[in-house]
Amino acid sequence: GGVAMPRLLLRAGLTSSGIMTVADVIAQNIERQVLGSTPEKPREYDPHRTVRFAVVGLTLHGPYFQRGFAMVDRHFGPSLLHGKPAWTVIGKKVLSTQFALNAPFMVLLFGWMGMLEGRREGVEIWDNVVQKWPAAFWAGNLFWPCANFLNFRFLNFLGFLGFLSFLDFLDFLSFH
Repeated sequence: GGVAMPRLLLRAGLTSSGIMTVADVIAQNIERQVLGSTPEKPREYDPHRTVRFAVVGLTLHGPYFQRGFAMVDRHFGPSLLHGKPAWTVIGKKVLSTQFALNAPFMVLLFGWMGMLEGRREGVEIWDNVVQKWPAAFWAGNLFWPCANFLNFRFLNFLGFLGFLSFLDFLDFLSFH
């Protein structure tokens, strides 16, 4: 009903935001250890970066994929039929999420992240998308179909939202 949808979106946003917050704190710690910190290039914890990821999780990632995966599930039906995997359904879900959900999401992600990083002009925001989207999309074509296969084969949506949030954050870091 009318009240359930806002709750679902809020829960998805809060879940994604929380996971992205924790993942960024861990990632920044790993970056300092692996990449090191020098006087020329100090690597200190950046709380503003963590807040940006929390905002992205709350306002974009969680709600977007909550609605997107719900639509995919409604359109293609259950991934299990009579307790057995419906491989054709799983394949259709993997392909549709890769191109109909993930590709546009990355445009929104890099645009929103650009704005949160302080870009204000439309051309600056679009340049951020154009610079980061192609590599993220092509790398995602290797990574995300496998993750989505695991989702549709083994996890329910709520379990997958946490899994997806963490994987999405790691994927984003490699192109940030």
